[in-house]
Amino acid sequence: MEKFELNKIILDMKGGSDKEAAALKEKILNAKDELVITGKKYHISNNGNDNNDGLTSETAWATFDKFHAMKDTLEPGDAVLMERGSTWRVYKDLPMLTGVTYAAYGEGPKPCLMGSDRNYANPEFWHKTVTKNVWYCEYPRDARAVGNIVFNLNQYVGWKCRGKDKLAKDLDFYDDRIGKTIYLYFTEGNPGEYFDDIEFCLRFTFISCWDDHTHDVTIDNLCLKYNSGGAIATATGGNHDITITNCEISFMGGDFLGDDVTTCARGGNGIGMWADQKNILIKNNWIYQGYDAGISPQGSPYMINEDMQVIDNLIEYCTWSYEAWVSPNYGQFIRHIFKGNIMRFAGYGWAATQRPAPQWTSHYNGFLRHQAGCWVDCLYEDNILDISSWYLVAWNWTDGPKEHPGFKVRNNTFYQKENDNHRAMKFGFHEVYAGTIKTAYCQADLEEAVKCFDPEPKLVKWFPKEYN
Repeated sequence: MEKFELNKIILDMKGGSDKEAAALKEKILNAKDELVITGKKYHISNNGNDNNDGLTSETAWATFDKFHAMKDTLEPGDAVLMERGSTWRVYKDLPMLTGVTYAAYGEGPKPCLMGSDRNYANPEFWHKTVTKNVWYCEYPRDARAVGNIVFNLNQYVGWKCRGKDKLAKDLDFYDDRIGKTIYLYFTEGNPGEYFDDIEFCLRFTFISCWDDHTHDVTIDNLCLKYNSGGAIATATGGNHDITITNCEISFMGGDFLGDDVTTCARGGNGIGMWADQKNILIKNNWIYQGYDAGISPQGSPYMINEDMQVIDNLIEYCTWSYEAWVSPNYGQFIRHIFKGNIMRFAGYGWAATQRPAPQWTSHYNGFLRHQAGCWVDCLYEDNILDISSWYLVAWNWTDGPKEHPGFKVRNNTFYQKENDNHRAMKFGFHEVYAGTIKTAYCQADLEEAVKCFDPEPKLVKWFPKEYN
């Protein structure tokens, strides 16, 4: 067995949509900067200086500390532009500001924000404890927590434990939030000597909104990675006219939602929106390796998500590619368009083996209650659902599969590979093994299961175990 096999990150699975996914990824990674900025342009560059005014590429700021100091002076129409090829290590939320654009300028790869304050692959950072094979390392006192650790640039991932006494195998770690200290079980000596790269995924949100009146925000052409909170989030209701395009988002989530001792719930979405939202466009983004959902509109109890378009996104290796979460039965999705998205390998990401309930995994997940009554004039078409470790779709009715008024499903493509679970589709409440579960052992079984959700599929294809 390969060393650290349980912690190995999968990034090279094959499925039915390999060519389409490769083409879409290329399109996203090479998207041009075509936004029209009407106000002031504030530039940030690794070659900048915080003593500059930021108003030109030649007088760019260097850090986001200057942005935080200046944010109250930004006005609708202004833009915060980050230089392509630059990388910043940040662990404090960048607030969404009404009317402000967050985007890229220059040439080269997308500007990258990393949610790890430094590369911890330095032997001076790690120290022995009195416990055999357990090492400790401190992280910033003003950081909130560490939810995940990634080793050697996406080769291995840590296994988060709920106590120092739970550390038992290589790459198990415990986060002492009070002491701001990571304890890591490692039998090969000093971790800082063994690995070339160690990233602590800190708990925060890269770009967030914590009020109920922010609107007309555009986020375009950014790379956001290594974060145990989430990448982009509107955390309150009432926000509207939000556009998120051409971004690369990876390795999101993993921190405990409560304290480390009593809870097993861990969260973190790539793009998450809570409660009432209106006029949302999420298009042409590549989102992968998320603990929870790639994209998720959520809310309770009377959430109204209105005029939301999720189009042409590539979502890979998340527990749920897309999760529509509403509780209890009164929230609604109105004129919701989900079209042209490619979703691959749900449940095969870094979080899959660590989740307490992996059997909820699916590409489309309808939480939490009676989904059939939640949709008004909505459309789900021309998407590709490509292999899930459990279900392609987990859709919740209170009384079994039936027509879902207000939610037209058509012309989607479904691929599923045989596995030991033999799951294809799931209907009913989300509780473990409840509801109507459609298993699949062959092509005919998968076709029958799919038609419970999509009566007019474009393609349904079954891959037996021996198919490579």
